Parts: sequence; structure tokens; C-alpha cells
Amino acid sequence: MLAARTDISGRFQSASRQCDSLPGPRARRVAACRTPRWGQRQRFHGPRGRERRLRPGAVERPEGDSRHRSKEIGENDGTSHDYFQYWDGTKPAYNDGEDGLRQLDYVLARAAASGIRLIIPLVTNWRGNGGMDQYVRWAGGQYHDDFYTNPVIKGWYKDWITHLLNRVNTLTGVAYKDDPTIMAWELANAPRCKGGDDSYPTSSGCTAATITAWADEMSQYVKSVDGNHLLSVGDEGFYCTDPGGPDWTNNCSQGVDTLALARLPEIDLMSPQLFADKWGKDAAWGTSWITQHLADGREIGKPVVLSAFGLPNKAVRNPVYRDWTDAFRTGGGAGFAFWQINEEISGQTLPDLDGYTVDCPGPVCRTITNAGMLMNRRAPELIDPVADDDTAVTAARTMNPGTFYIDNIRAE
Repeated sequence: MLAARTDISGRFQSASRQCDSLPGPRARRVAACRTPRWGQRQRFHGPRGRERRLRPGAVERPEGDSRHRSKEIGENDGTSHDYFQYWDGTKPAYNDGEDGLRQLDYVLARAAASGIRLIIPLVTNWRGNGGMDQYVRWAGGQYHDDFYTNPVIKGWYKDWITHLLNRVNTLTGVAYKDDPTIMAWELANAPRCKGGDDSYPTSSGCTAATITAWADEMSQYVKSVDGNHLLSVGDEGFYCTDPGGPDWTNNCSQGVDTLALARLPEIDLMSPQLFADKWGKDAAWGTSWITQHLADGREIGKPVVLSAFGLPNKAVRNPVYRDWTDAFRTGGGAGFAFWQINEEISGQTLPDLDGYTVDCPGPVCRTITNAGMLMNRRAPELIDPVADDDTAVTAARTMNPGTFYIDNIRAE
């Protein structure tokens, strides 16, 4: 696992240590590996874990089940029927049982025991786990963006926030809204006017103002329930600086104005993502994307968290990750979470479903750990070299004479 130090909003402080392995369900984002204290500051790094065991807001209808269920835990991979919400015939209801929110209780308890802090999204834009489109389906809506404007759906979403944040963990006795294991909430994972497919298309009226107004309303609501935790919108960082221009990442076409979102009074941090290949960009563009957001964060006065990044080309991604994390660290970034770390469940490693999976131990895992050490201000000369090729294997202990190793950290 990864050591971490955060500096993201003046809420947490921690003492340095290496994270222990975390058996059992793993949270969606491992945000830090230190024990925070309220009222102080820190920086962090860590993996954005495989989204298999924690995604509040994701939904599905399991095979053979007559009820629409909100599958808050687990990918839509046919292997799990755990869920947090379901349709009770009149409205969404909540599964507080062993195959529901008690699993999230376990995640929080194990994370606390291991010194790991979590960033938790309250819903997802993507339909693979149901997400926003399931609310639209329950409401009998027509458009994906009904989620942001339909009063009934907005009421259901607020009810979910109230239920989740006021929940008392059955294992620790701590209310979620009071639990320092949770570093931050996200209003949504990657909100856009458009969903994951055309099942619920985008209406003609959805603009950046639509999502900004929704985020303003919902951020105020979250803070009325929970004033202890950090809050981000969870957007991917798209701009609205060139309306109608040729570049979709800044021409307002996604309904996202990351600058307007970051300026909302109840939003504590910016949370851009970076998937250059998926967005039709190259690695150098990705570095510019990072530096631009860092500059914007400084101008607005909000810390910047690179909330997810990835590259599927295993032959080149390791040096790219070094470039990106170096740019982020030296530019004053608060913390980062890469997509995605692999894990073992019952002794089995999950398959690489999307090409972005990072196995630990391995070259990329080492690179990310090294970047975390540098975030922690560990001297660069104490960092071991790593192969550029993700699949390469290098001989161990081939450094200078007199070098000795402790947990992969060398000292003279």
C-alpha cells in the first residue's frame, strides 16, 4: 500500500507511516494512509481502488429480481447482488442489512484500523452501476439531466444524503458525518449532461448553468447535514472557456464549468480527472491539463486533488505517470488517486476489465509509491529506480555498494 500526506483544505493532519494491507472489501478511493486530526492540514496520494466494493449511488436491477435495486456496492459484473437502495413501490428505500450498508460499515471500520482515508461519491454519472439514470427511471423521466432538475429526483437524492450521512456505523458506533475516516464526500462521480449511453439522452436545455445550479443547491444541503467533512463536486475538470469551440474539453459541451463549480461557497476542493487517451489527447496535453488546473486552484483559492488518472498502454505509462505526478507535486497539488489498483478477493486477483489496472507489487505501483514519498518530502536520492515498461522486471538490490533496504526504501 501507499504512504500518504494531505494538504487539501485545512481539515486534517497525520503522522507518517506505511499503510498495512487491507483484507476484505476495499474502498473506491484510498485517499491517504495517515491518521488525520481535525483542524490541521496535510497532503496525500493513493490509489483510486477498483470500484467493486464502494459506490454510493450506483444502481442496477439484478437478474431475476422484480425490484429495481440500487447496487451501491459492486460493479455491474454479475458477481455481486449487494445493494444500498431499492424501489419499494412508491419511492427509493435503503438496504441497511448485511448485503447493504453494513458492508460500507465494514469498509469504514477496516479503513480506520489501517489508517486509510476515503473519498466517497454520493452517486455516479455512469449507467454501468445504475447511478443517475436509475433515479430517472424510477421517476419516469425522459432525459439523463432530469437528475439535476426534476424536483422529485432531487428530493430523493437529498433523502439519500440524509440517510447515509446520519447513519451510525454498526461496527464502530460512529455516525458517518462524524467519522474522520471519511476525508471527503463527492456530490457525484463525473457529473455531465450526458450519461453513459443513449438510454436517457441529453435534453436541449442542459447547460453548464444546469449542473452548477444543482451543485450549489446540493452542496449547501450536504453541509447542512455534515459540516465536518470536505466536499467536492466530483467533476472531471472540463471547462466552459470557449463556448462552441472545437475542443470538447473546454467548449461547454459536457455541461461542466469546473471554474464555476470550484467557486461555489460550499465546495472545498477541485477534483479534476485525467484520461488523456480516452479523451483523444496525448501525454503532453495531460501535463498541461494538470498545470492549468493547479493554476486555477491557486487563483480561486481552493486545493486541487487529481481524483483519478490512468493510461492503458503498459509499455509507456510508467514514465508518463512519473511526468504527471512530478508536475502535480511540484505545482503544489494537494493529493492524487490513480485509476485503478488491483486487489485480491478470496485469494483471487480480479481481471483487468478496462486496461487501466495496476498490480501491486509492480513497476507502476512502485512509481506511485515513490511519488507519494516525494509528496512526503522524502529526499529524491532515497528513491529506487523503476523500469519504464510496466511489464519489465529488474534485478533487486542493484544500487550502490553500502546501500541497504528497508521496505523498499534505501539508505546509505
